[in-house]
Amino acid sequence: MSGSEPPSREPRVIVEAVVARIRGWTKPNGLLTPEGIQESYRRALTHCQEYPFIWVSAVSVFGTIFLTRSLSIRRARIAEARVRELIERGKPQSQTMRASGVRCGAVLSLSL
Repeated sequence: MSGSEPPSREPRVIVEAVVARIRGWTKPNGLLTPEGIQESYRRALTHCQEYPFIWVSAVSVFGTIFLTRSLSIRRARIAEARVRELIERGKPQSQTMRASGVRCGAVLSLSL
């Protein structure tokens, strides 16, 4: 195929081209080797030492987000436990009312 011909539009050829491009982006050794992990740690450490204000702001922002999210989840769990407790306490009353023929939770309709 010469440089003047348009590239093929077959799906298989397009997929192969994308895969070849992605393989070109990845390193052959990858980052999961011990040397790659050490290199990533070294780069992060030097960046943290060169730009501490960025890291402090990121930690404070994401720490605040994590803290508020965890507190809201905790509050929701406490409220859920309270609702379950109220339901359990109301079951005997509901059963006695049903046994006596009173409709529990019936919606009253107002006729005008």
